[in-house]
Amino acid sequence: VPIKVEAARMSAMVALDKVVWPKLLKGYDPYEGLRVFPGEDGFALTRIVSGELADGRKIRWEFCTVSKVVGWKITEMTVYTDRGIAELLREQMAGLYKSMNAKPGDDLSGRAAGR
Repeated sequence: VPIKVEAARMSAMVALDKVVWPKLLKGYDPYEGLRVFPGEDGFALTRIVSGELADGRKIRWEFCTVSKVVGWKITEMTVYTDRGIAELLREQMAGLYKSMNAKPGDDLSGRAAGR
């Protein structure tokens, strides 16, 4: 079952690439598996998020987003992914934020990870 994502939430998730994923996953590469496929009324994007968690587990999370664009704005996004890995990463991310005395949406760029 696909996951619907609001465009505003997607914009907030972009910050994960530069700040959160590198703190959460050792060896994270923001361009791994990144491919964009343009279409008539939007685009599809594939990604792989992988690396090693602090407990030594290796993670490989593949996903695809299909976005509808109207007037140069993303108006709808559907994510196709493995929900089990997504939930594991959500839990790990919540622990990272807690260890940094922060909450999702906070600017983490100047904070040290509790690894």
